[in-house]
Amino acid sequence: MSKGVAVELVVGLGGIGSAAAYWLTRLGEPNEVLGLERFELGHVRGASHDHGRIIRLSYHTPGHVRLARLAYDAWEAISADAGEPMVVTTGGVDLFPPGASIAATDYETAMRGAGVPFEVWDGGELMRRYPVWRVDPATRVLWQADAGVAPAARGVA
Repeated sequence: MSKGVAVELVVGLGGIGSAAAYWLTRLGEPNEVLGLERFELGHVRGASHDHGRIIRLSYHTPGHVRLARLAYDAWEAISADAGEPMVVTTGGVDLFPPGASIAATDYETAMRGAGVPFEVWDGGELMRRYPVWRVDPATRVLWQADAGVAPAARGVA
């Protein structure tokens, strides 16, 4: 009896499917990876089209913050493979107007617990630093320097 080649099958090559196929090829085993996509590559029928998607470390649970750190690590590896930076760091804000459905303190606790540096401002400080913004001065603002944009379409490619 001869040994067959294991084939890993990935159905759907949007953001998640193409990432799964990419990382399966890096496992170092002699397996083959086959990706199947119903539509043309780069189609606009899913969530992976367009130029970019936000990437950030500001989340309301420690588990989400840990997953986001892993996403940054993954993008760094992809950048090394691609020979070009794949994440544009811009800094980012999360806004919590009075009565927000998730409390800013949930984000602060999760980020602080994960060692993520951030600043807390009020709406007035946001508008002073970035005059284009118009928010209620009582809005709580979390600013996190590592937030940015990941290239959705380029990443899928």
